[in-house]
Amino acid sequence: MIKLLRCCSRCAGLSLVAIFLPLDWLVLVAWRAGAAKQRSRAALLSRWARYVSRLAKMEITVHGRVPAHGLCVSNHLSYLDIVAYGAIAPMTFVSKHDVIYWPLFGQWAAMCGTLFVKRERKGHVADVGEQMAAVLRANVPLVLFPEGTSSGGETVLPFKSSLFQPAVDHAWPVTPMRIAYSIAGGSVANEIAYWGDMTLLPHLLNVFTKQVIQVVVTFGEPLAPGSSRKELCRRAHDAVSQLGQVN
Repeated sequence: MIKLLRCCSRCAGLSLVAIFLPLDWLVLVAWRAGAAKQRSRAALLSRWARYVSRLAKMEITVHGRVPAHGLCVSNHLSYLDIVAYGAIAPMTFVSKHDVIYWPLFGQWAAMCGTLFVKRERKGHVADVGEQMAAVLRANVPLVLFPEGTSSGGETVLPFKSSLFQPAVDHAWPVTPMRIAYSIAGGSVANEIAYWGDMTLLPHLLNVFTKQVIQVVVTFGEPLAPGSSRKELCRRAHDAVSQLGQVN
């Protein structure tokens, strides 16, 4: 009964996002242009990520220096990753294109400036590279999940190198990051990580039954981009993997 009440109260709280995030977007974002619009979108996401993180009782511990600009690369476990990172600081995210079709969540992500990429289309990756450049010129940290999918978290999956090319072309610093979760009396791989053939609504409802979700976010030192996207991809994967051995 306690879990049911907890879930219902959090669902009610989440419904406020559907009402007030679009209003917030109209006031803070819609009328802006250029770099100011990029920064306002990141601030909008951060404001609502802090709200959702409190709603879901996510206790976030941060290690390392939070990047103020540049490209950031992270392992990927769940849609909660975006909530955690956004609650720490204003950031913009690169996501697979399918997310834009998620009911409500896709629209919220678009309003908050998420860049959607069709990785299977090389021409589309190049187009997203131009959008990435616009975000970074606005001095907004841009978060990329180069595994290309989420996992249960046992290891960091191999990185896809295609979206590292803009970092090489523009000499952007690349900050490795790693996120990890823990919950009492449950399985992170089965209940917090969102992967495989899991379905969004049942997964989210179960997440909302958890009393507390512990989150540890570790930021590494920025990497020099170098001259090869594949070599940068390899170094970034090594750096993110090693962050799991710290703290």
